[in-house]
Amino acid sequence: NEIAQSRCAFHTKAMANYWMHNGFLQVEGEKMSKSLGNFVTIRELLTGWKGREWPGAVIRLAMLKTHYHQPIDWTAERLVEADVELGVFKNTVRMANPDRGQVLPDVVSALCDDLNTHLALQALMRKENKPDDLAKTLMWLGVMESNAFELGRIESADRRRAVETAQKKTKKNTLSKEDKKKNRK
Repeated sequence: NEIAQSRCAFHTKAMANYWMHNGFLQVEGEKMSKSLGNFVTIRELLTGWKGREWPGAVIRLAMLKTHYHQPIDWTAERLVEADVELGVFKNTVRMANPDRGQVLPDVVSALCDDLNTHLALQALMRKENKPDDLAKTLMWLGVMESNAFELGRIESADRRRAVETAQKKTKKNTLSKEDKKKNRK
């Protein structure tokens, strides 16, 4: 039913490639409900809830800390924890070089186990993780781009190749547009 409603609402053939239901949403330990007056929207979280605007990355991390089968309890404390953990990730990888790192196998194993994001995040937060491995894993997950790392560091070879290819295409398109203008005259 949700799929049909979404397709009609957004006029698309397919709303998503994968559709999962999560556990019940709770706010401060109670079931989220308009009738209880504890209904919170993403917009409210972004623009100000519990006296603070919460960045999208913090909201996503707070949600991912719970396996999608389990109830998610939105609390200000949970969002503060996610904000701190995100800061730890950023500080840990600031001087890291993902080119020297390896994707953490425990993170991959957790995600392959019914998309267990809670377990994957626990694996990411282990103190014994090397900063280069953490950086490589965060880039592999799409959480951080290479520009999140310290300026002046050698960029990822893959990213550098992608940028060079894009620059060549742009230059080629620019030249061909100029050639077309010259030919018109």
